[in-house]
Amino acid sequence: GAAEFGSTGKLTTTASAFANCWNITDITLDGLDLSTCTTVSGMFSYCRSLQHIDLSGVVPISSVCTTVSSLFSYCYSLKEIEIDGWDFSNASVLSIFYYCYNLRRVEFPNCTPSTITMSDSSSSHMFGYCYNLEYLDERNLFGNYNQFSSTYAHSAGHNSHYKCRDFYPNQGFCKALTISGCTQFSHDSL
Repeated sequence: GAAEFGSTGKLTTTASAFANCWNITDITLDGLDLSTCTTVSGMFSYCRSLQHIDLSGVVPISSVCTTVSSLFSYCYSLKEIEIDGWDFSNASVLSIFYYCYNLRRVEFPNCTPSTITMSDSSSSHMFGYCYNLEYLDERNLFGNYNQFSSTYAHSAGHNSHYKCRDFYPNQGFCKALTISGCTQFSHDSL
């Protein structure tokens, strides 16, 4: 269904706002202003039947947001998503797509990349158990690929992408995963 928001005022949180809406299959949000939220943690978590979400009518998060954790965790039916124009510069993305095991495509166009140092506490299980992930464009989620390659891939990377099939090609989870914009990642280094 569609949710339209008039003036929402200055929201500081939308944490768990739509969490546990088990039977909702389609969400279109228009007019929701997230620009003053410090957390959107778990906003859509456990929307188990959610297949499609349109965030194009949302005023995106800004640099005041520090927690995007578990935003879509346990959205088993979600297959693709585009998060456009969000400012991840100060945000933790812990478990953002955790257990979205039907997720195939994720894009972050026009986003401001995170400037925080990726670690187990800020990015762990970001795409954990995303068995069917085929395309991931992380260019606008992580701005520093040297940091991404060394810190993220070798420490947090094994947790944040845990069981994403292409990150473990020797363990039977491998299929063709395209990571757009990331020249530092290679299957040999994981």
